[in-house]
Amino acid sequence: MTILKKNRLDLIFKYLNQDEMIIIENICEKEIVEPETKIITLGDRNRDLLFIEEGSAGIFITDQNGKKFKVAEQKKGEFIGEQNFILPVRRSADVIAETRMSIRRYQYAKLVKVCKTNNELGTKIFALLNDSMAEKFARTIDKYINGL
Repeated sequence: MTILKKNRLDLIFKYLNQDEMIIIENICEKEIVEPETKIITLGDRNRDLLFIEEGSAGIFITDQNGKKFKVAEQKKGEFIGEQNFILPVRRSADVIAETRMSIRRYQYAKLVKVCKTNNELGTKIFALLNDSMAEKFARTIDKYINGL
């Protein structure tokens, strides 16, 4: 039996058992974000992981002339910040709420501590993040192959 057995359809909990869901729930901070609020700023060093419970956010990059371009949208059931959680780099885009949002924030230090003290749970969390990034990559490739 694999430890990555899917337990729920919800992305954030799909590999976790009931005890692991409680551990994760205990370290999250729930936030309400109003439209047009910047959630993540390009260049920030913050490595928190966010999960969208309700609403959507736009991902924006700025060109050399200072013009902003929307390159992606994150919706209910998706993570924001997986890449930065895994790799210690600065934030690569601005993330701005497009609608009223309900998010779960997982502070980097708290989530790393959970991963270090519970290796099986850490493995499942990284599997979730891998799934999320792979889905976003496939969606982006499809978008450019089949037209914007």
